[in-house]
Amino acid sequence: AASREGLLWSWGQNTYEQLGLGDGDAGQENLAPGTGAATCVGGHAAPSARRCVRSPSQVSALSAEKVTLLAAGGDHSAAGTAVGRVYTWGWAAQGQLGRPADKNSPRSVPGLVAALSDSRVTDLSCGACHTLACTARGEVFSWGCGTNGELGHGDSFNRHSPELIEALVTVHACAVAAGEHHSVALSAADGAVFAWGHGRGGRLGLGNGEEGSALLPQRVSALSGVAIASVAAG
Repeated sequence: AASREGLLWSWGQNTYEQLGLGDGDAGQENLAPGTGAATCVGGHAAPSARRCVRSPSQVSALSAEKVTLLAAGGDHSAAGTAVGRVYTWGWAAQGQLGRPADKNSPRSVPGLVAALSDSRVTDLSCGACHTLACTARGEVFSWGCGTNGELGHGDSFNRHSPELIEALVTVHACAVAAGEHHSVALSAADGAVFAWGHGRGGRLGLGNGEEGSALLPQRVSALSGVAIASVAAG
């Protein structure tokens, strides 16, 4: 949660340091093994005990920033600031933090995503193991787990640093949404919706009966002529 002043507060499960408190076991308690882990293809093993924080605690590492955007993923988190900077923390193994040097272990303190320093990020979203960012120029960047095509780069590879989704450069996106293993973007120009990633259960809305993955963003044609104002993905 972010206050009107832009201060950040977090609470809940902290198994992989996704709360960003940077204080080890302070104020935390163990939970039973096997409680509430996020899963993704090529994911990580659950620890023997899980920690949680039952009351909101301030994320002091961001106290000098004015936080205006928040996103919570499976086991990682992201925040955007009033000047468009992006910070990430938590589990890093699939590249979901967007910081190549931090890919081998959880990060307990928010760190700057330097690759986006020249881009003013206006929207953020976290999936199970991937992250999306939309900029003031209408660009969409993605990073993290790409096993199901959720990164939109035409392949199934992970990315440890933000990469521009070339297929959306002419769309001028204004919003993004990361589901568990799929992604959605919204066009500012005409309210068009684009979806990609795992298509199981019809979650991409493409109406083609395809249960596999769409490796590149596809326009949801059933919404043509409808000016969509916001998007979300589960």
